[in-house]
Amino acid sequence: MDDRQKYKKMILDNPVMGKYLNGENFDIKFADENRQKLNQLFGGGGKLEAWYPDDEGVDEFKHPSLGKYTIEIYDKNIPQEELGGYIFRDVLHFLPELDKTWSDYRKLYKNSFSKEENQRLRLRYIKSGQYKKSTFNDWMEMQMIDGYIRGGFDEPSEYGDIYKNNDTIIYTPRQRKIIEKMKEYLNYGNN
Repeated sequence: MDDRQKYKKMILDNPVMGKYLNGENFDIKFADENRQKLNQLFGGGGKLEAWYPDDEGVDEFKHPSLGKYTIEIYDKNIPQEELGGYIFRDVLHFLPELDKTWSDYRKLYKNSFSKEENQRLRLRYIKSGQYKKSTFNDWMEMQMIDGYIRGGFDEPSEYGDIYKNNDTIIYTPRQRKIIEKMKEYLNYGNN
């Protein structure tokens, strides 16, 4: 079994992910050098990307497996022992539209930010210049919510490290509890 098949099996064997994703509608791609460069120019520039089946991409950077939920890996330097975790956490992007229970947990998490945290996030939104591209709510929905959830899933990780404030993880006890319930749900398929 090659690496691609091994990681696909990991996702398809998950009790929640496997209900919705299968060999017909899910794929994992390792980007070649050309796609890695295109990711820097037209994609998010990250280590990997979650492509929805209907996201065609742009003319210069097309979906690698149109019609399938696809994880495309751009960074060849991710340590092999960590790559499965990266892929697993990126598949979480797909679950809100596929699984009602996951979607409900995500909404619960989205509504768990304290007033202080929302103020800090609004400041980050303004400083980053994102206000020129999207609304605060769209920015939170597209970039921050899943990032926080992924960071809570596997610390230390690239996500966990991002969401530190003066070397203190800024998850509240309520947020930690929600993430623990999300982990439990993914591990056993019930809530």
